[in-house]
Amino acid sequence: LSSMLKANRWQIYFACLLVEAFCGLNYVFGTVSGTYKSKYHLNQDETSRIGAFANLAGYTGIHVGLIYDRFGARPLFFGALFFSISFFLTWGLIKFIDSPKHPEALLTGLYFFQGHAMMFSDIAVMSTLVKIFPKSKGRAVGLAKAFGGLSGSLMNQLYYLTDSVQTLLFLIAVGFSSVNLFAALVYNRDTPDLQLAERRQTDTGKIFGNAYSGMVVLIAVLLTSALLNDALELGLAVRILLSTLVICCFGTIVTYTGTRNDELLENVDTDSDTDVVTAETGTGTDDLALAEPLLDSTMETSHSSEGDEGHLVHFTLLEAIQTSLFWFLVVSLLTVVGSGLMLIVNLGQLVFVVGLEKNHKIMYVTLLSLFNCIGRLLMGALSDFFFLRFKIKRLWMFAATLFLMSCAMILVSTGSEDGLFLGTVMVGTAYGAVFTCMPPLISEEFGLKHFSAITCTMHVPIMSGIILFSDKLFAHFFDEHSYIVHCPSVDCDRGLSEGDQNCSGQICVNTSFLISASSCFLCFCLITSYNLFRGN
Repeated sequence: LSSMLKANRWQIYFACLLVEAFCGLNYVFGTVSGTYKSKYHLNQDETSRIGAFANLAGYTGIHVGLIYDRFGARPLFFGALFFSISFFLTWGLIKFIDSPKHPEALLTGLYFFQGHAMMFSDIAVMSTLVKIFPKSKGRAVGLAKAFGGLSGSLMNQLYYLTDSVQTLLFLIAVGFSSVNLFAALVYNRDTPDLQLAERRQTDTGKIFGNAYSGMVVLIAVLLTSALLNDALELGLAVRILLSTLVICCFGTIVTYTGTRNDELLENVDTDSDTDVVTAETGTGTDDLALAEPLLDSTMETSHSSEGDEGHLVHFTLLEAIQTSLFWFLVVSLLTVVGSGLMLIVNLGQLVFVVGLEKNHKIMYVTLLSLFNCIGRLLMGALSDFFFLRFKIKRLWMFAATLFLMSCAMILVSTGSEDGLFLGTVMVGTAYGAVFTCMPPLISEEFGLKHFSAITCTMHVPIMSGIILFSDKLFAHFFDEHSYIVHCPSVDCDRGLSEGDQNCSGQICVNTSFLISASSCFLCFCLITSYNLFRGN
């Protein structure tokens, strides 16, 4: 299998899309957290901490970047495969153990390892894509990240079908293990055949345009399914039909991109979207070898791809952390990611805060996942367009996402149903856009040679933002105004159980989300000032 696929970057991209479809499973936490909370009698602080540690692990790993820069992607996929045992253990805990001694500690540990597994996969994918698509890295990353953003919605289709958290957890465990094993087999660092050392190019703009069109159809089907499941009691046949449509759309997109091929130079018309790839190395170009998608650490190349404005310097990790831009990005990232996760992790509880019923929870999780996907697609397309057409750096696009997140936090702070709906849409869009923007931005500002190590190091301080916003800030003000549910009551009619912890109204969210909004706006001013001072 490795021998068959080693020469084609589009088949490598096919594997990347499959892996990314399982790299956003933290968005499913909003669906299953209620089961943990009810089954093991956890309070909101404990439940939030479990979700926070899962996300925390996804940013704890300088070693992951160093491994990639030294050995390539294959060890990272095997690492993800090793950590995926935590998915099976979580399923076993929920299915077979009703009263563990320390349920919070067990779930926190298991979710930490799950987050670490997804970090291994995500770094392997992102580090590869920015190198094999030098001029289309925004769209390549955007489409892959969109599948990560859609993973929550894709998994919720299984939940609609089975109506069982246990079955959902088992299918996630099997799926994540399988795609990482497949990717580990597909990725290959062998020397390419001599016949592939010809200069090739392909119209990536057309390919990604068609793939983006397919994503629009997939999003429409997922949104229709979510709305129907939320508004009606659908029969099994209808749920199977909707799930089949989702699978067909997903399969069509990944199959289409995976079966593309790069044509010989003389057979393709050149346009502004053409992505040139050469198999020659060590010749002063950073366009990655078509048959060597992992970019061995022994390749000494200069950062001068057509899409990167002729950058000639690769920053080492030590050089990067001595720049002001590195720390501006770190502070902004920990703020915007922490703010987004404050809503993502606690979305199931926010549904009750604004007075909605339990059955709305799945719809809101799906809505968040869909607009997360839309944000990733939009950022990928727009950042490439403005950068290639007008030479507007992606740092300006990053500043725009900070402003959007600030506005979203203000809306959620109103504690109203409309505010939560619009806030969820905007948080999903901004949160997704950030993760599409960052890989190309880092590669353009700091170079490709030590890209993975710089990216992983930049992510480490995000842990403080996750703990501060998602774990401490929200839980503190929620618990301060919460109460214990007693049945019969209105809360029980909305889906809560006897003994559950709940909080209702604006007072539960006003202070925490306004603090988050102010922090995001300050970071927006910081990045904007840096852009203006430096000049575009």
